[in-house]
Amino acid sequence: MKRICYFLTLILPAVMVMAISLPARSADNNKRWDVICQDDGNPSTCRMEQNLYVSKELEGGQKKAGKVLGVTILYITNQKTGEREPHMNLMLPLGVDLRAGVVFRVDQKKETQLRYLTCTQRGCETALPVGDKLLESMLDGREMQVGFRGWGSQQTSVVKVSLIGFTRAFSTLG
Repeated sequence: MKRICYFLTLILPAVMVMAISLPARSADNNKRWDVICQDDGNPSTCRMEQNLYVSKELEGGQKKAGKVLGVTILYITNQKTGEREPHMNLMLPLGVDLRAGVVFRVDQKKETQLRYLTCTQRGCETALPVGDKLLESMLDGREMQVGFRGWGSQQTSVVKVSLIGFTRAFSTLG
């Protein structure tokens, strides 16, 4: 299932390119955001996440073929102010073009370009603080689109992240 959509290129911001929209699915389509706490009695130890997988037909049913994107929202203490601030971490698969970076947007709002921070055995990640404007758009939004390129590819792959349930999950973080 490939859908063609338009998305701004990661390298030249004002140039339109065709992109493949990957058929990623949430592990549980009814529960799109999971809240995970280290201590159930302490909301400040909680984070929320959504993991998306590429699925394919195997043995008569849809099976996970691999994780294509992990999105985590958690609070981190600002070392300068001592205030706890929300941050978003994006974990992408290995084999991405690090030079191109990552781009995301909520609904049809302005795109934000990010550089990769590191790659480990789990994948390649980037992170950013979730400021008031971004948080508001995610609380009110329907979908976040994350674009990246595979190594050697000229096409941008776009993964759509549902924001259904985002408000409920975010409200539980302490």
